[in-house]
Amino acid sequence: MKNLIFISFLLFPIFSNSQGLLLDKKSEKEYQSIHPKNSSFIASNIRLKKKVDLSVYLPSILNQDTSSTCVGMAAAYYLRTILDAQNLGLTKKSEIDKIAYSPSYLYNAIKDSSNKYCDAGTNIIKALDFLKTKGIAKYYEQGYPYCGENKSDIILQPSSKIMDYIRVFGLIDRTDNVTSLAKKALNEDSPLLALVMLDNAIYGMDFKYTIWTRIKAFFGFEVKEKEDFRLWRPNNKKFNVAHAVCIVGYDDEKYGGAFQVANSWGSWWGDDGLFWIKYTDFHKVVMYCYQGYLKPNNTQGIDLAANLNINIMPFTEDNEEYGRLDNESLAPNQLATYYLPNQKNETQYNLEANIDKLTYLYYIVKNDEDAEINILFPNADSTSELMGPNTKFKLPRHIWNEKKQEYDSTLITLTEPLGMENWLFLFSTKKLNIQDYVNKIKTEKGNFSQKVKSVFGAELVPNQQIQYDKKKIGFTLMGKHTGSIV
Repeated sequence: MKNLIFISFLLFPIFSNSQGLLLDKKSEKEYQSIHPKNSSFIASNIRLKKKVDLSVYLPSILNQDTSSTCVGMAAAYYLRTILDAQNLGLTKKSEIDKIAYSPSYLYNAIKDSSNKYCDAGTNIIKALDFLKTKGIAKYYEQGYPYCGENKSDIILQPSSKIMDYIRVFGLIDRTDNVTSLAKKALNEDSPLLALVMLDNAIYGMDFKYTIWTRIKAFFGFEVKEKEDFRLWRPNNKKFNVAHAVCIVGYDDEKYGGAFQVANSWGSWWGDDGLFWIKYTDFHKVVMYCYQGYLKPNNTQGIDLAANLNINIMPFTEDNEEYGRLDNESLAPNQLATYYLPNQKNETQYNLEANIDKLTYLYYIVKNDEDAEINILFPNADSTSELMGPNTKFKLPRHIWNEKKQEYDSTLITLTEPLGMENWLFLFSTKKLNIQDYVNKIKTEKGNFSQKVKSVFGAELVPNQQIQYDKKKIGFTLMGKHTGSIV
């Protein structure tokens, strides 16, 4: 009987493992250029779930075989498919496979034209950009493997696009905090596209090297951690191969805390094609991590809710400014306005916004006595204006100073001329070219509120469709509404 079992295992196919992710200087510059997620600097383990499992939304694991298609696999086939399966509430593998997206279409669309044999790597940002601007074909339209020109009769559907993407962390965020950042992103029920540096230890998880351990596990015998084929245990010697994978969950209790990752080396590799990375190894091997979002499909319930805390130096509970809602500003032709009277010159502030739903956030300042309009957020050094759900946004942001090897922080400070200072916060369901709007505001006539109303027009959600908080600065937007900006 033992001989029969051993022979049956040997009959299963054994594959070679390929990768296919570009990590040259040009690509690295692109990887780092994407503005980071705001929670990069405020993520906290306190509010995070102990476990997130998005693997239930995965399609059947594929094997990229000898082709360098890992980016197409991780971005289109895994990440993009998971987002749809989750939206549709699909957990049955056969149903998810029917709606899966094509890794070969994405790979062929972004690969270099000289790469005729699909044996060269591709760029993660080019993949995410293509998903955002073009969309992607379904797997049933162009399966895998498929190397060459994409089928000309395929029409990409607008619904296949992602709304946007964001950098969760990159090389400049090389601290243990990257574990919290990834966990915060996964708490938003969104899979992550990651660039992983591989060492030789990961190849030891191949079926051919773990037959005996798998037999022990199959018959219920204890499998020690040092021989567990589900866990990648980097040997910290040579990380010299770049590979794209999809992170689909984490568990605070498994292996003392670990992330679950979908790979593209077939279901007979690792744990049915997946594997685990310990928290203690995660920041060593994952160099870049990105998150993709679909446009929210809110037909009922809360579409957006946020509240704003304005704190005065020194930052204590007694020094929080709550603001007074001007009821007259709730008229249809006005901007909803909160007043903070009796503010003093040279007063220093920081801001906190608690945001419930996915939104883009913009912060503009205008003094009535000054012609200038300043965009305080976002700017060249800022985090992304895209805020994930259940995010605490903070300003000013602490910026890492490479020369000083410490964080720089500049507080928001009231300066002359004395008078009325207008702080405009825009919460938008779509990305704005905010500089264009500011340029238009400068040319309008009237007070600041009238100028903003004139420039944004029908894009603003009418006041009567928004519930503003009277005790603190905040609002709730529920149900159907016109406009896209609060």
